[in-house]
Amino acid sequence: MAAAAVGNAVHTLLAHPGALHQMRDRALLATGVDELVRFDGPVQGTTRTAVRACQIGSVEITAGQKVVVLFAAANRDPAAFARVDELVLDRTPNPHLGYGWGPHSCIGTTVAQAGLRALVTALDDYPAQLPAAGDGVRRRTATMRAFDTLPAALLS
Repeated sequence: MAAAAVGNAVHTLLAHPGALHQMRDRALLATGVDELVRFDGPVQGTTRTAVRACQIGSVEITAGQKVVVLFAAANRDPAAFARVDELVLDRTPNPHLGYGWGPHSCIGTTVAQAGLRALVTALDDYPAQLPAAGDGVRRRTATMRAFDTLPAALLS
């Protein structure tokens, strides 16, 4: 999952070249890494089993039924986020589900955030660019968003 987060973050930063420069501001770096995960997080969804009968919207869920939870859709919910399709580096609060939630939250969240901050800082020192040939090849999975290849070049 860490490699997927790194690939997605690099791709997003290359597609939004001003963002990298803006995150030199330490306040924007702190909020910006969470926005990178909200904008294009590696975990797209997961399956859970209902432990009791309930209703989600107008859909009845029975105990034992499998439910697919789509984090990526929740992270683009216009009821929860203004300007959902924009990279908003100073988004606060940012209640994204990129690291899960509650008892299902990622135990490595703090490490992941520190790693993304280090990545952004390093890329600011060594800017990268995508070659004109394309944006890379995404891995074909249902619940993870990752790159199989993401050709990029560091500029000196």
